[in-house]
Amino acid sequence: MALVLAWLAGVLQRQVLASSPWSAGLVLTLTLAALQIGSMVGPLRFLRRAALLEQETSGRPRLAWRYVSAPWFHRRNGEALVNVLLLALILGPTPLALDQVVLRYALTALACLTLAALMANHQGLRHQVWGGASGVVGALVGLAAGLSLLHWRVIGFSIGEISVPAWVLLVVAGSLQLAWIPPRSDPGDPGTPGQRLLASTWWWGLMLGLGWAALSWASQLLQAWLRHRPG
Repeated sequence: MALVLAWLAGVLQRQVLASSPWSAGLVLTLTLAALQIGSMVGPLRFLRRAALLEQETSGRPRLAWRYVSAPWFHRRNGEALVNVLLLALILGPTPLALDQVVLRYALTALACLTLAALMANHQGLRHQVWGGASGVVGALVGLAAGLSLLHWRVIGFSIGEISVPAWVLLVVAGSLQLAWIPPRSDPGDPGTPGQRLLASTWWWGLMLGLGWAALSWASQLLQAWLRHRPG
């Protein structure tokens, strides 16, 4: 389904957005914002609950389509606003085509959802609900912050004349997620705040981003060593 979404995004770009000045990143963020607003007051209101991935049904094959739909709807409106703003800041200037952006978004979100669901079931949690772009945002912020630390240089994202460092995004986004994730959302949830954090898509996105940063850094070191080794 990630490949299907990427193909549809490519068709949309060729047929509708070919002459548009908007980047693929801005199109993605506007789509997420429109879906969230529509699910609040418009005809898509009934879709949000149906689209989100619930722990109790995360292992049912007939409801596996929620792994595809969940990343496009947020459970919390405040979280949706933060994620849309961060995606616009990070992906706004991307040179990638829309199909590539959608494919990477869908695959990253799928990886985060799968890992979060597996961790929740392993820890014996109950009544967890996942959705939205938090995993993807965590991966992007983790990647930028990890590369900034490993290369010991500032990696920033521009807002007009201001450049926002990756570590600032990590602190701000991480603080907000720590306010949303650990509190118990259901009286029947037996888990601890730390367990709920480990079963969140934000946490797994952050870990995947940091891991990809470390892998990229190690790959560059290996290539440099191979170029300069004796003989």
